[in-house]
Amino acid sequence: MTTQLGRRTLLATLAAGFVAAGSIGATGAAHADVLDDLAAQYDTGSGGGQVSTLIHSVIKLRAQGYGPSKGNLEDIQNGIDHRPNEMLLIKALKSTIAFQQRNQARRNSTPQSPIVIGGTPGGLPPGILPNTGGSNITLGGGQ
Repeated sequence: MTTQLGRRTLLATLAAGFVAAGSIGATGAAHADVLDDLAAQYDTGSGGGQVSTLIHSVIKLRAQGYGPSKGNLEDIQNGIDHRPNEMLLIKALKSTIAFQQRNQARRNSTPQSPIVIGGTPGGLPPGILPNTGGSNITLGGGQ
């Protein structure tokens, strides 16, 4: 009879093997699997700890369309490779969240008003006559 802790250890070992196998010639889908596998490993409910909370945030932002960069995924994989020490993994997840939130802020920012040179916004610059294609500028030497 296998204990629940034994099952988790077995699953974590298998997941680490799959992650390592997926990182050879990794594609975008393989990188997404890294996040999904990590989320599955740390999915312990509301009391999962810091890594659980961070991976939940990364997955949630990814689901909203703000994916991690290739560098973020490489850092997360490096953090996974250095477990049981989770400091690199925590740092990688925090920087991934920061990257995703920057992209979210860029997408949600309001566009700036266009720059108007001369005249008033929405109006024509001084000396330009509307609907004539010409201008009313005196060129000097007037008679």
